[in-house]
Amino acid sequence: MPSDIVLIRPSTTEAADGIEKALSSHLFLIVIGKCQVEYRGRARSKLPGGERVLLVKEDGSILIHRKKDYSPVNWQPPGSLFYSEVHDSLLKIRALRRQPHESLEIEFESVRLVAGLALRDEAEFVLHADEAEMKRAVLLKPALIMEGFSPSESEKPLDSGFIDLYGKDAAERQVVVEFKKDTASKEAVLQLSRYINELRARIPHRTFRGILAAPALRKDANRLLKTFGFEFVRLDPRQCAEIISQAPPSLTLTKYLSQ
Repeated sequence: MPSDIVLIRPSTTEAADGIEKALSSHLFLIVIGKCQVEYRGRARSKLPGGERVLLVKEDGSILIHRKKDYSPVNWQPPGSLFYSEVHDSLLKIRALRRQPHESLEIEFESVRLVAGLALRDEAEFVLHADEAEMKRAVLLKPALIMEGFSPSESEKPLDSGFIDLYGKDAAERQVVVEFKKDTASKEAVLQLSRYINELRARIPHRTFRGILAAPALRKDANRLLKTFGFEFVRLDPRQCAEIISQAPPSLTLTKYLSQ
């Protein structure tokens, strides 16, 4: 495995040498310094000088971060080709893509840090969701509960608590959904029962469906669920997290319920 490279406040020539070694060894590269950035490709942009963080990953992706915001101000996906040189005491790094043709040119006036790191990371990334995120996934895709489900109210207040999600089914029956991120116990069924009983007392001429949405159900909870005539929907928190990750960032819970 290649050795790590760490240079503190190097000259631009020293920085260029360290960057070349890191890129040729496919190390995770971090460069911090004062730079300006110019992009040419599907559009064109120019960012005047400022202190920023440049990241180059071993797959050839590149990101430039400012000191605020989690999103990079400039970036290119995996597969970029890199060239670096020192000209008139300026360190220039160029990242090129062939299809589509794009170029990202970063010109460093000064460098505070160059780090080329041999990172080990073989873990599988697993997405999980909590109950609030499971609810959000259902709002994005109501068919997770049932075809024809139409949510209308989140955290509906009752004397006995707050209903996670309230709505109607295709037959206009009232639907009460209780979410659990772990295996649901009989306490969750009893909680759902309290909500349904209070609603029946308030609105005696309506038909209610109680639904417990969770990844799994304990045996005693399943027996109690059948006794009350409620339903169980198997809802995978990982699937919910994936649905949320693919949703447009502008689609909020408030906007959805107000549609």
